[in-house]
Amino acid sequence: MVAAAVTLVQGSSPSPQPRQEGAENSIGLSYTLTFLAVPFGHIDYAARFAGSRYIAEMHFRTAGLAAILWKAKIDTVAEGHATSGALLPVTYTSRSLSHGGAVRSVRLEYSEKGPPAITAEPPYDLSRYPVTNAEKQGTVDPVTAISSVVAGFSTSTLQPCGKTLAVFDGRRHYDIVFSFVQQETNSAGAGAHPRLCKAEYRHIAGLSQDVVDVSKVPTIYAIFVDDAAESRSYTFARTIWSSFLWGAVSAKLTEATVDGRSLTLGP
Repeated sequence: MVAAAVTLVQGSSPSPQPRQEGAENSIGLSYTLTFLAVPFGHIDYAARFAGSRYIAEMHFRTAGLAAILWKAKIDTVAEGHATSGALLPVTYTSRSLSHGGAVRSVRLEYSEKGPPAITAEPPYDLSRYPVTNAEKQGTVDPVTAISSVVAGFSTSTLQPCGKTLAVFDGRRHYDIVFSFVQQETNSAGAGAHPRLCKAEYRHIAGLSQDVVDVSKVPTIYAIFVDDAAESRSYTFARTIWSSFLWGAVSAKLTEATVDGRSLTLGP
């Protein structure tokens, strides 16, 4: 899901790498990104759920030849309240460095009185591509959206791949629409109940996505699995992939820890 994952996190993080969390109610996932089987980057996700609070962060880095030709990074972090059935963001910050050296940062601050307050550097003008207050209602930031899936708030027996996620990143409102494709066989590797899912990126309002130079982000496919820890269940992807006219891009889980326990990954 490289295009979608990077699209989800685009938009400062106080640290360049995921924080090292304690053993209780924490998860860390690392993915290696490849294009035509050649590694070109990494995505790291880490989250902690402590009582009624959560903090999650996600980092993207180019690597290998891509880091020479296209050096880029995106750091994001979200914090908020964890209820019995949902994650409610309080703050979200994102800082991105493009291959040309341009730095962009966005901060969203949520309240019960209305849509989130936006601080951007450099400032940007959304007058040509506005997102109305009504279109911001009911949305969450990109990292909270991903964390809702990871924490099991999005998936259910009737929707094993997750509910539609309404996301606002400060520049655009988009939906990630999940649908079930088929149940997979129980193969060796982390997690249980593997199932093939697909996700579609649907632009609703605001600026168009600018991570990949395509008018429409192609369908993303993922093998989702579950891992039941002592006090919380988690859902995450073993493998994610998408196909463009210029080739296939994929993300493979290369390291995973749940509540301080390292998971055994498949070949």
